Amino acid sequence: MKKIFLFLCFGLLMASCFNEKKEETTSKASQSKVLVLYYSQSSNTKAVAEEFATKLGADIEAILPAEPYEGSYQEIIERSVKERELGVLPEVNPI
Repeated sequence: MKKIFLFLCFGLLMASCFNEKKEETTSKASQSKVLVLYYSQSSNTKAVAEEFATKLGADIEAILPAEPYEGSYQEIIERSVKERELGVLPEVNPI
């Protein structure tokens, strides 16, 4: 829950920065590229990332685990908890 909250706070901060400098960002948009990179297990983060990408005119890409999280919700949570407790970082597919 803390990670999601931090991500959303960071996202809101970034969104407000972009809104304050909209004219400057618009003029520089053709000079730089923006990518919204996200991981979403339940599609909630995906929806937020899509909104950011739309507002920023950015490309969007998902981080996908090499071994997909499958099974019931409870099985997925158990795998996630076990990986965290063991300090395991799952491999991800290339972007």
